[in-house]
Amino acid sequence: MRAGIARQPHRPNIAETEPPAVPRVLPRETCMPHDALVLRLLGADIRLFVRSLRRRDLAWIVLGGGGLLAYGWLSLTAHAAALAPHLRAHLPVAVTATVLLLLLLGAGAGAFLQRVAIARGRAAWLTILPLSDSALSRSIRLGALALAAVAATATGAAVGALALTLGLGWVAAPTGITATAVFLLDAALVISAPHQPEPSRLQAATARGLRIPGLAAIDRIGLPWFAAWSWGTQPGRIRVTARRILSLLALTLLAYFMLAAGLMRHDATPGLLAGLAGGVLIFVLSLRCAPLASPVLRTAPIGFLRAWLRLLRLPLLLSLAFFAVPAGTAFAASPHAWAIVPESGLGLLALNAIYAVFAAYFLRSTFLAAVAFLAALTYFVWGAAEYGQTVYLGLAALVGWLWYRARRRYRHG
Repeated sequence: MRAGIARQPHRPNIAETEPPAVPRVLPRETCMPHDALVLRLLGADIRLFVRSLRRRDLAWIVLGGGGLLAYGWLSLTAHAAALAPHLRAHLPVAVTATVLLLLLLGAGAGAFLQRVAIARGRAAWLTILPLSDSALSRSIRLGALALAAVAATATGAAVGALALTLGLGWVAAPTGITATAVFLLDAALVISAPHQPEPSRLQAATARGLRIPGLAAIDRIGLPWFAAWSWGTQPGRIRVTARRILSLLALTLLAYFMLAAGLMRHDATPGLLAGLAGGVLIFVLSLRCAPLASPVLRTAPIGFLRAWLRLLRLPLLLSLAFFAVPAGTAFAASPHAWAIVPESGLGLLALNAIYAVFAAYFLRSTFLAAVAFLAALTYFVWGAAEYGQTVYLGLAALVGWLWYRARRRYRHG
């Protein structure tokens, strides 16, 4: 019976004749290093931002911003020239203060630029690239260091030009080079430090934080759970971190010493200043306007003003609660100066409202909003001391323009 079965010709299997298929994803060890990846992406972002600007916006930035910088620089050099004899008489103190200021600026710039590079290098769409974690970390570090080098060069040039204005002569160039080196070294140390990734919003929302009595009841009224949404936490809870604990301790110690000084001198001013500074700082640390960029909120029948005011509710209550204790102690220290207490409260509300507009404009970047708010406030206070109270009209115009741009972006994207 076997002889009657015709033998079929042997057909080789495809797997026996063809080479194995190349895997779709290459191993991470065989990938070429891409150390300049984040730097190229940052450069592409800058080019796209410049190209997206209209001529009118570009003119406002170049002419308006250039004019403000020129005015600020001329005012700074004029004051420095007037103080030159005193600075030369107390040169060690001036040098120490300058070095400490450079170290503070370098550390802040390093932390900020590290966050910028991490946000670009850890983008979700980059996860499909065959890059190892070490290569991506090198690329992030290189991008942040390149940005820090630009910032350090600009800072060193400014310090050198200021030293030349003070009449230091040939010492101006070494002073600028030293300032650049100190700034860059401090920023590099911060950038090279290991970075702890922040938890995702889902992890933060499911994590159990410190429960504050009454917080959930307040957050439930009108557009429920807006504060919990903006903070990324469970309703009625606040995440406890080391940075927040240290910030609260620093504020408490500052308020304590200023209140003690006010009670000893029977003066309400130190306590009110402590309450004002602490209240603004708590408002800045607790306000988050990122939900204003959510497409879900923008497509809902909720106006910009209503959503913006709702986000301010709990941060404003926390700010006023902190201000109440120093204000009460200041009133006890000097009851006859009771009129200063409501004036300071109105000043706190005004400063919080101004920062809230900056936060709504910058949306996701709390650091940029705080830096812009502090820079604008310092600039206009300085201008008011030179030219009078009418300079604050410029601050009102700036706040109005930021409000208009934030409202327009909320409506039209």
